[in-house]
Order: sequence, then structure tokens, then C-alpha cells
Amino acid sequence: MSDWQIHPRNANLSRSYDPVSGWSSLVLVERYGPPDSWTITGPASALSVFQPGMGCILDRDGEQITSGQVAGINRSGAVVDNRSVETMTLAFTSDLGPLGDRIVRPTPSQALSAAISTFPAAYDLRTGTVEALILGYVNGHIGPGALADRRLSRLRLPASLGRGGTTQVSGRLDNLGVLVTSLAEAGNLRVNVRHTEDVDGAWLDLTIDAIRDLSNDVRFGTADTTAAGLITEWDYDLSRPTSTRPMVGLGGELAAREFLELRDTAAEALWSAVVETFVDQRSVDPDSTDKLAEATRAGQEARDAGKGPTRVAFVPTLGPDLEYRRDVRVGDIVGYDLPGLDPAADKIREATTTVTVEQGQATERVAVVIGTPDAPATRTQQQTARALRAVTAIQRST
Repeated sequence: MSDWQIHPRNANLSRSYDPVSGWSSLVLVERYGPPDSWTITGPASALSVFQPGMGCILDRDGEQITSGQVAGINRSGAVVDNRSVETMTLAFTSDLGPLGDRIVRPTPSQALSAAISTFPAAYDLRTGTVEALILGYVNGHIGPGALADRRLSRLRLPASLGRGGTTQVSGRLDNLGVLVTSLAEAGNLRVNVRHTEDVDGAWLDLTIDAIRDLSNDVRFGTADTTAAGLITEWDYDLSRPTSTRPMVGLGGELAAREFLELRDTAAEALWSAVVETFVDQRSVDPDSTDKLAEATRAGQEARDAGKGPTRVAFVPTLGPDLEYRRDVRVGDIVGYDLPGLDPAADKIREATTTVTVEQGQATERVAVVIGTPDAPATRTQQQTARALRAVTAIQRST
């Protein structure tokens, strides 16, 4: 059985405690795009070392899996067999999480205060490869190039390798974490932040990895297929697409406003349906030369998010020839064969690892979710998220 170690981490990223023992359960959710999260449950005597501002590093068999900060602490007590029993449940979010705590200001160097002021520019406008844009926005709004009181301490950025194709972003009051996620999706990249240690101390290193397409070699299927990974439990949602023809509206007023439309002809043929949706991109700089690339990317995101099946969830039984984290990981494109669906491939969007310890024996179970960008969410949650994104786009444009 795998050996999971939970290392407490101080607010300054240093370690001054031994790995905690005596915990009873760990539930880790690794995600493509949003930050990982996990909960740890156990006796208060084992977990009370954790305080607000601290964090932890999760290791499995000596390999670091993720790292992050305490996001919530629950402590409860009860009398059992005439003795008091206290239990703690700790919630953590990964070190990628702080990117979602920053707003993309039109002018990154402009300091704000309680006094009213204006930004010198309307947009933090950048053009380049997707990878360079991700690094540029992170550097300017939370990294070493940000205002001192906006920086994430000890965050290090790599050099850009120029991956992901070229596009433009008119940054204006976007959430930095959401912007980075959408850019990574468009460029088939995965962004993460990892705790690292070297001779100069502890750091938070931002990493950017290319998505691996393993669909020709790694396929999951039920017992009556020849797939490499056996699916023991599965379910999927096959839904009518919510957008096959996104119409993107750019800047301009009334008859002078600019538009473009993208089409998903394959989805229209499959479902015998044409579904038009409106994507408000008024926040795109109307005078920029690469606004077509920016508008096209927004339309592609809306079209891809509206595809089906929206969610495919299954529990794989992996063997020595196919091991999660060693052979496949979150973000990889894998194939799957399930009853009622044509053979298909998509990204692993989410993987949930549940580790339970009873009488000193640990059991580990992994469940994965693949599909479109909103795959882990229910249909209602997906629709709500899309509505909120539309409202946010309008707010950013004013």
C-alpha cells in the first residue's frame, strides 16, 4: 500500500514539524485548471498543529503530489463511552489558489488607495504566445514584477518556451486565476505552482507543462473491451449542446458594433439542432490589431464548453502496466470505450483520491472525471457558471 505523508508547513514556507500521524482520512481532488483541494480528518491531538496561515505538503511514496495552504478548520467534540473525543477536519487549497485572489488591473503598476483615482490605460493589453501571456500576467499582477503589496512571496517564474500559439488578451478587471485557466485551456497547457526547496530556501515555483495526448495508447473500458484500464464503476451525462454557434460581440455601438460567429457542425449534425448563443466580448480593445484572435479564442471556449457528453465519470482499476500519476495524470488526453458511446477521447479534468486508515491499514481509491471544461459540475452548476461569466464580461467592459 502507498505511504502518504502529511508535512506541516509554516506561513513562510519553512518546515519545523515532523509529518503528522494518527489521521484517519485524506480526500484529495486534483484538477485540470482550477486549484487542487484536499481535506484531512483525524483526532484533534494529531492535527491541532495546523493554524491559519500554515499549509502542508502531501507526499506519496516519497514523491511530492501537491502543496498548499489551510483554507478552513473545523473542530468538534463529543462524549463517547464517558470520555471526550475531539475531531478536526482541515481543508486545504493548492499553491495555485492565490492566483484567483488577484484582479487584472488595466495598469498593473497603478497603486490604489481610499482616495478616488483613475487608471492611465483602459486595458492591460498583451499579444504573444499563450505561454508568454500567462507568465506576463502572473508576473505583473502577483509575481516579482507586481506592486510590492500585491506580490506572492517567494514565487518564481520560468522562462517562456513559446508554446500554445499566438493570441491577444485585453486584460481589464478579469480574475487572474480564471484568465490563466482559460489561456491554458486554449493553449493545451497545464499551469501549477509547486513547493520546492534548494540551497536558497523554500520557493513556490510556477510550472507550465504541455498536455499529453495519450489517447492512442491509454484507453479505459469495461470488462468486455480490450482497453488497458478496466472501468469498474461508471456513469456519464450525454446532453444536448448548449452552444453550437457562439456569436461573439466586440466593441462599437449599435450598427457600428462588430461581430463574428463560429460553428460546431459536427454537434449540429449529431443532435439535429442549431443552438445560437451570444458571447459579450465588449471588453476587447476595439483599436487593437489582433482583436480577431482574441474574439476567436472566446468563441472557441464557448463552443467547446457547450459540447457533449459534458461529463464522463468512472472508477478505474489500474494494474502494474497502467498506474495513475506514473502513467497518466490530470490534464492528459485519454481514450475511453463505454456502452452507448462511440470510442472517444478527452482530458482528465479531475481525479479524486480517497485514502482511509483503519486499524493502521490504509486503503486508496481513485475516481476520475473527463470531458468538457465544466465536466465535474452538474448541468445546473454549469449553466450558472456560464451565466456568471457573461455577467462578469459585461462588468469588465464598463
